[in-house]
Amino acid sequence: MTIGDLASKTGLATSAIRYYERIGVLPLPGRVSGQRRYGTDALDRLAVLRLAQACGFHLDEIKMLLQGFNTTTKPSERWRKLAERKKQEIDC
Repeated sequence: MTIGDLASKTGLATSAIRYYERIGVLPLPGRVSGQRRYGTDALDRLAVLRLAQACGFHLDEIKMLLQGFNTTTKPSERWRKLAERKKQEIDC
């Protein structure tokens, strides 16, 4: 799907999608004739990103959640570790 399609399906501005690519929370998509082409995995990634933001996580924390762990660490373990850190931050 094009960046316009992705923006339409997620409710995000195309500039936000490009920004997420630039900071590394959304992988760079392949290109066809110079246009970005996204797979359905981009929808999932952006849904996780928006959920994490709604839970109070900052983009640097979300980047760590998505990329900052050993690849053998299960996603549930990543969420648990970051949630524990966030809870400590909120409790202070």
